[in-house]
Amino acid sequence: MAVDVYGTSPTNLAKVKKLLDELVKQECFSIDVQLSHNTDLPETDKKAIVALSRANQVSVLVASSDKLTVSGKRDDVLDAVLKINGFIQAARDREKREGEVKRLRETLCWEVARGERWESLEPNISYDIELTFHRKEKSFQYQENGDTYTVDFKQMEVTNSKRESCRIKRTLLGDSDTAIIHPPPTWTKMDGRDLEIITLQSNSVEYKNIETAFLKSSIHRDVKPVQVQQIDRIQSQSQWQRYCVLKQAVDKKYPKQTNERQLYHGTTKEICQKINKNGFNRSFCGRNAVYHGEGTYFGKEAWYSCQDKYSNPDDKGLKYIYRARVVTGSLCKSREGMKEPDPINPADPRAGLHDCAVDSLQNPFIFVVFCDAGAYPEYLITFKSI
Repeated sequence: MAVDVYGTSPTNLAKVKKLLDELVKQECFSIDVQLSHNTDLPETDKKAIVALSRANQVSVLVASSDKLTVSGKRDDVLDAVLKINGFIQAARDREKREGEVKRLRETLCWEVARGERWESLEPNISYDIELTFHRKEKSFQYQENGDTYTVDFKQMEVTNSKRESCRIKRTLLGDSDTAIIHPPPTWTKMDGRDLEIITLQSNSVEYKNIETAFLKSSIHRDVKPVQVQQIDRIQSQSQWQRYCVLKQAVDKKYPKQTNERQLYHGTTKEICQKINKNGFNRSFCGRNAVYHGEGTYFGKEAWYSCQDKYSNPDDKGLKYIYRARVVTGSLCKSREGMKEPDPINPADPRAGLHDCAVDSLQNPFIFVVFCDAGAYPEYLITFKSI
């Protein structure tokens, strides 16, 4: 937009120009929106962003392969950036789901009886059925070829809208020794429930092992001594299933190295319920730090998570740290603002991404996970600083 100003006094014109420049400077600014290297926005989203720029009267420029620059009036820019981030997050969610579907497809599939033979269901349908199956729900509905099908997990049958039924089965693929997923031997019976939180007896071997390792790992000159108050074992069928599927895929990719570590993650009392039920989530687990990327942070030693900024005490002075199983797999160097691990080979898109970012490749201490299924909250340690 051009503004023409007319007048007879050069001095007054200069004043008007200065005022207009200051007004533009106050009202207009730019925000950079970061894109992941492999975030692929569909054409519908790209067209929506173009329409958004027109409707909001903002400029959207592709500054680089991984960055958009939005410019215009402050309120218009903020509104546009919020909506653009929504498109980008939806694309990331699709990519995440596609990765989980692919990993599950390598491990198992759901099949239906068609006459005298079994036919595999489409991978996305298999994935949704598998998640529902592990939530111990009684049934699940899906759409296929314009018809609605209902899966009855008790009868192991699937029925269409015409009430025609056939058998359905869950088939494990590959090496049966790695494909079958069992709960840890320490777990108690779940009786059909997806989640159980078991408080360990303080005189049990399991409790003593966790406590001893934690206390030894919590010693540091910058941290007060601690006293364990309670240890809970988190038994979540659905979380464990997702974690094991991912770990199996990484173990298959890197069979000659250790791909899992036991690490510590500090949090608050309010967040514990969310982690127990749904696992680690970058949206609330990464709120305390972004220096090493926008993922979920884990420490090699417990003392790091014992700091108040990571395990803020509640009104009773209690603090909370998880000892988690974490799929670390292939490591890359972390950096501020990264939203996913770096590509293994930038020149080859098929090579995929590293599994975890670390502060130091030579001596890693901080581990950052960007896939929510990549960590399992095995034990919740409640403690006090003394």
